[in-house]
Amino acid sequence: MKNKIVKQLLGISVATILFAQMPVLSLAAEYNIGDGSIIVDSDADGVRTVTQDGVQKEPETTETVITGTSTSNTITINSSGTGENAAKVTIRDLNIDVHNTGSIGVTPICGETAIKTTGEGNVEIELDGTNTLASGEKCAGLQKENGGTLTIKDEDPSQNDIPDSLTANGGDQAAGIGGGYNKDGNDIVIEGGNITATGEFAGAGIGGGDHGSGTVKIFGGTVTATGGYCGAGIGGGEGGSGTVKIFGGTVTATGGNGGAGIGGGLVGAGSVDISGGSVTATGGSHGAGIGGGFDLFNSNDNSLTVSNDAIVKAAAGGKGNVNYGIGAAVGDGGKDNGEAGAFKDPVVSGSFTGSVIYYEAGTSVQSIIDHPDSNIDPLHHFSFEIKPEGSVIIPVDSPKQNNDNDTSDNSNDSDETPPYQGITSDMLKRQISSLMRTSKTGAVTIDFGRNICLSPALMKVLFETGNVAKNCTFTYMGKRYNMYIPVIDIKSEKYKDAMEELKKEDNNSGFAGFMRTKDIFEALGVTVEEIK
Repeated sequence: MKNKIVKQLLGISVATILFAQMPVLSLAAEYNIGDGSIIVDSDADGVRTVTQDGVQKEPETTETVITGTSTSNTITINSSGTGENAAKVTIRDLNIDVHNTGSIGVTPICGETAIKTTGEGNVEIELDGTNTLASGEKCAGLQKENGGTLTIKDEDPSQNDIPDSLTANGGDQAAGIGGGYNKDGNDIVIEGGNITATGEFAGAGIGGGDHGSGTVKIFGGTVTATGGYCGAGIGGGEGGSGTVKIFGGTVTATGGNGGAGIGGGLVGAGSVDISGGSVTATGGSHGAGIGGGFDLFNSNDNSLTVSNDAIVKAAAGGKGNVNYGIGAAVGDGGKDNGEAGAFKDPVVSGSFTGSVIYYEAGTSVQSIIDHPDSNIDPLHHFSFEIKPEGSVIIPVDSPKQNNDNDTSDNSNDSDETPPYQGITSDMLKRQISSLMRTSKTGAVTIDFGRNICLSPALMKVLFETGNVAKNCTFTYMGKRYNMYIPVIDIKSEKYKDAMEELKKEDNNSGFAGFMRTKDIFEALGVTVEEIK
């Protein structure tokens, strides 16, 4: 018995010695920013060492939490790791306000940065509670300088599934989240949380600082981004371009004067891909809603690609300077010679069951939210909108803008046939097919907007899917009509004769007006009713 006790004591003693020889790793620690500035160094294995107010703490292998309030202390996160070894930091009810630092006088002085990321690795910031960052001159609120990605997450909402939040305000010539003065804001990823980011003069809300570009991916959360003067809401700062991909979430972006809502800052181009979520984008004066900023150099590299169930609403900025042109809802920014920015139809990638709605230039985000059915752009109308009841809206766009005063019914004079550019029959077929898979009523409503001009090929698609596209709603010359298409025997002589007559009536231009179409197909039982 005595030997057994001795052996047990010896075992405990040896274990104690071995444990003492092992490196000490604290599991998690919480730091208060009020106690001093913090530097988090994360090595290639994801082990973090925190130094606060010049004192180095013990290494950490799990969660690093920073909380508290300060008007002088800041945070630097330096990362060497990627993937699972990224620098992981949680900010919990953190409030850093150093916006009064630096100056923009004759000899500019850079201010302090609330949070800055550095190193060649990836950084992940988890949100917990309500967090606010405000940086000094030429510094972004959350300044991204690390070579890898910066990911903002909200994996564990604080209470009752309420998203945790981050509000980030940049200093002069800097983004809210992204680049500082003359710096890009690339590889920014937002996965969740309630994010509000505001850039100051020349900086994007999320993306590049002054003369900086931005590449941003948004997968979820509620994101509200506002660009400073000449900066995009999301994308490039003044002189910078934006490459933005949105996969989900609710995104609201407003460009500063001269900047796009989503895309390029002043003179910058925008490449935007939206494949999910609900997106509302409005440009600043002369900037596109989605695309390019005010365009001094006639850039045409702006594009929007849409797919899946994305819901997109866009409006260009108003006309601030009477000598400059307005931007397009989607496409190019306005020109300094007074020319309007070129409108560019979205490119449909794969399947698309969502919607793109254009609003008149100058329509504010709040107006779109409060009055979603008002101020819709009559020239660049709808694109593929699937309504809840199962209806699809398809654009027929005309670059000619003098049709408002045309009260004729499209006579045979070829000079009065506008150069309409609309959808293809293949696009229409795909949309009808996609629509019928989601329609609960078996009925489809197709709205072609104002100044209707339908090609015989499109009419052929409509009539040959008679029991599918039965109820077509049009707006023509300021009045709305319903066009009821019955099930038509497309093999009948009457149908063939009508199609031949339609081709003759449009002077072989490939298009024919709605009122003429109505008359030609009256014999087939097509009826038109004005909606009062």
